[in-house]
Amino acid sequence: MKFYQRLDWQLAIIIVFTFIIPVTVTGVVRPIKVSVDYLVLTDQERKQIRLIYDQIHDNIADNLTPEELMGEFSRTFDITNYTFFVVSNELEVLADSTIANTRTEHILKNVDDTYAAILGSFFYKTEIFTAYVNLDSLALDDYIVVIVPNHLNQKKVGRSRKLDDLYFEVYHHIYTIGLYYLFILVFIFAFIRWRLRPLRNLEEKTQLLSSSQIPSEIPITGFNDEVGSLIKSFNFATQKLREEDKRKGQMLAEIAHELRTPLNNLQGRLEAQQTGVIDDTEGALSFSYKQVHYLVQLVEDIDLITAVDYGELALNFECHNIRPIIDEECKLLNLQHPFEWRIKGIDLHVNLDILRFKQVIKNILQNASTAKSTHFNVLICLSESQGNCVLTIEDNGPGVPQDKLKKIFERLYRVDKSRNAKTGGSGLGLHIVRKLIQLHNGDVDAYLSETGGLGIRIKLPM
Repeated sequence: MKFYQRLDWQLAIIIVFTFIIPVTVTGVVRPIKVSVDYLVLTDQERKQIRLIYDQIHDNIADNLTPEELMGEFSRTFDITNYTFFVVSNELEVLADSTIANTRTEHILKNVDDTYAAILGSFFYKTEIFTAYVNLDSLALDDYIVVIVPNHLNQKKVGRSRKLDDLYFEVYHHIYTIGLYYLFILVFIFAFIRWRLRPLRNLEEKTQLLSSSQIPSEIPITGFNDEVGSLIKSFNFATQKLREEDKRKGQMLAEIAHELRTPLNNLQGRLEAQQTGVIDDTEGALSFSYKQVHYLVQLVEDIDLITAVDYGELALNFECHNIRPIIDEECKLLNLQHPFEWRIKGIDLHVNLDILRFKQVIKNILQNASTAKSTHFNVLICLSESQGNCVLTIEDNGPGVPQDKLKKIFERLYRVDKSRNAKTGGSGLGLHIVRKLIQLHNGDVDAYLSETGGLGIRIKLPM
């Protein structure tokens, strides 16, 4: 049996028994019963009471208070089996010897100078009344003493709630209101199952995850508790998995497309060379080298992005003056693709990984050079703003439409879909720039420069 199924029954049974036991012990649901007994004293009882009256008359003074009289009675006589009343001539009870659960209800005078007494008792939601008639009395000064056998206490004193009594009470409840308890049990069980339904859904969805399937979202509960928070976290995690799965699928399709173009070019050129259509061996080698170089660069870029995404790229931060680093990268690119550049601004020292920062500058410059093959100019500006190093790189290329500026940092995105066929660009350069700048806790964005070309703004903490 699963955890939540055991929990259903365990909670339901515990709650029901927690409810039944106090009700059983306290007798809350039991009705109050009334029992009335009419008793006439036997001759033997009258004789015994008369002997007690004689002893009182002979041994106890008449000028005692009711409380003092009752104290003398307690010390002299056995008040367990008898109840003593000290009443006034108006029949007001001034003192009595009743013990626990027994109380004096009424004292009445009959026409033949005898008295009637009613005793009351309360045992387990049962009212018991016993009426005595034709009782003799003893007059002491201003008081009247009336004695009756205490049948109530003789029957009930010493009774306790034992296990057999408790068993009887439980049986009584189940027998009399069993349907009520059954309804309570079903209601509690249904309520608990409803409250634990999110856990059952969570268990089913987790099993799907273990079988490499991404489950659908679990409906959010209306309760802001731990279970609701757990479900929200689970839904957030599955949403991330769906996005990651979709992203991986798109990336595989994009990489396959990127690889297909140079491979097709390479295959076509080699087939032409092999069949004799083209006999320029040196040109075929040069073309093949460029295609293989592109493939190697593409694989290296993919490896770098994968390392960044999985947090496996370690950076070595050191403080460097970035102006000579930028100038060095411009000189290296100028050897491959001649262009003019100018660096303005102040020298700034930034804590960075020099190898990855060089890669950032190289990718930005190469991306700009692929867009403009001749008369290529770059303006680089360095400044400080609010404790950050601000680096801007502007070119005089054809620029990017305003609505596509935010997309140029996406993976494998190109403004010109055919650019890789002409220039060999992979579409990963600016995406790598954004990833590396983020690893430096910086920010990068694009804008249109005053010269009409593309501007790249980088902010790095100093």
